[in-house]
Amino acid sequence: MYRRDLVLAACVIVASLVSDGIAAGPAWSREGRETSSRDVELDEVPEAARKALLRHAGEHRIRELEEKVVDGKTVYEIELLVEGKENEIVVAADGELVQIKRDDRVILSRADDADWRRAFDVDPKNLGTVGSNPYFPLTPGLRIHLSDGSETVIFSILDATKVVDGVETRVVEERETEDGELVEISRNYFAIDSTTGDVYYFGEEVDDYEDGVVVSHHGGWLSGVNGVTFGLIMPGKPSVGDKFYLENAPGAVERVEIVDVDATLETPFGSFTKLVRCREYDLLDGDVSHKWYAAGIGMVGDDEMRVVKIEEPAP
Repeated sequence: MYRRDLVLAACVIVASLVSDGIAAGPAWSREGRETSSRDVELDEVPEAARKALLRHAGEHRIRELEEKVVDGKTVYEIELLVEGKENEIVVAADGELVQIKRDDRVILSRADDADWRRAFDVDPKNLGTVGSNPYFPLTPGLRIHLSDGSETVIFSILDATKVVDGVETRVVEERETEDGELVEISRNYFAIDSTTGDVYYFGEEVDDYEDGVVVSHHGGWLSGVNGVTFGLIMPGKPSVGDKFYLENAPGAVERVEIVDVDATLETPFGSFTKLVRCREYDLLDGDVSHKWYAAGIGMVGDDEMRVVKIEEPAP
């Protein structure tokens, strides 16, 4: 994600579930009333549900598989062990998501998702690199440095584009170091709606580093690949109460709520006012982070990190 907290294998599971359309289908309660259950084998599960469960499990071994009747509907639940924590994934007979639990705590359900936009009514002809959004400029040459003293992230708007899902996107490089050691370089892809100023996130390609060597590409995703679709990162006219998905892809799953459009923030680079403040929710573990955006600049704060340097585009 554009400055994301890494949640690797477990996040892959949640992402694939979100992209499957959890807001669709019958309304399920958060917990549901279970009236029966039995252990079953995979070959007893309807094809759509079986394929969904296998896709969501990925490389993780299915420890248990049950058929249940919840709220009068037949569902199928698998249990996985991910990063030492028990994950339970429930799908309906047609393969749609019902619920995700981690260590017996519901972290995602249909009942919780209705207020969040994750499908965007956009004309692809209006998407590209032409347009403007004051809080998320995509001007090549702009470079923003954020730091909390030990961790530093540099965002560079490159004079480069990439066609993703049929749309020309602007490339933004994110370079992250910890205590001076390079830990990640990602190339993020954004497109703007020329009619509304909305900026959409079309994915990223990630290189994770250890001791100067690329060791993985966790969290990479592209809109249009394996059914994944783009998310929204900044509306053209942000307003308090806006709720939307930023990412719902393997390796990265986050929702955003705009909580303030007149925020202030003190940084080593100076004082900022009239900021848009966003609250981001990690759907895997419930963590919450905050980001601040300044008009004409972009991100000036990310949790404890603050802007320390801004390099303006060459005239």
